[in-house]
Amino acid sequence: MKHLSAKLNNINSVWFVIALTLLGFNFFFQLGFISDDSYNVHFRGQLILNNESLLHFFKDVMLAIPDGSRFQWFGIIYNFGTYYFIQNALIFKFITLSLIASNVYLLYSFIEKISKSPGLALLIVAFLPFLFQVRNWHDPLIAFTFMWPLMGFLILSSLLIFLNHLKKPNYLKLFFSFFLYFLACGIYEVPYFIYPVFFL
Repeated sequence: MKHLSAKLNNINSVWFVIALTLLGFNFFFQLGFISDDSYNVHFRGQLILNNESLLHFFKDVMLAIPDGSRFQWFGIIYNFGTYYFIQNALIFKFITLSLIASNVYLLYSFIEKISKSPGLALLIVAFLPFLFQVRNWHDPLIAFTFMWPLMGFLILSSLLIFLNHLKKPNYLKLFFSFFLYFLACGIYEVPYFIYPVFFL
């Protein structure tokens, strides 16, 4: 009973940290689109202007990937696919904040599982909001169509599922872990350097 009470207190503390994190972003909903988002929001109109379908656009972009220097296939699909259906800045901000909140909880869960110390995990996520920076134009949190929060969500989800697989082997879990990691690699290059974790 005492262990359960301590666990509930830790979970409540994590939610308190998440609430403070989101409170720190209260200015978020007052912003419009910045950086590349200010161009991408016009994506659907550009397709209409060029008399081009979404599928034709994706086909052309995907065929051009082998000639480019980046393998951002999933980033292209989610980015332009989202702007094709949604042009409301508030919805984008809500998605971004939801991903940030989820990442705080996922990071807590990941650290708690590998360290076996809820206190250490809580201490780390409590300092996490102090590491956030907000700057004009090229900002990882308020620009680039929630790319960094989404990438963090996919990486942390992948690692947590992988840890569950190690604890209780299940090839379905292993598949989903690698699949989420593969999606993250399809957004940007940063996840490439995490692959050794899966072989430790």
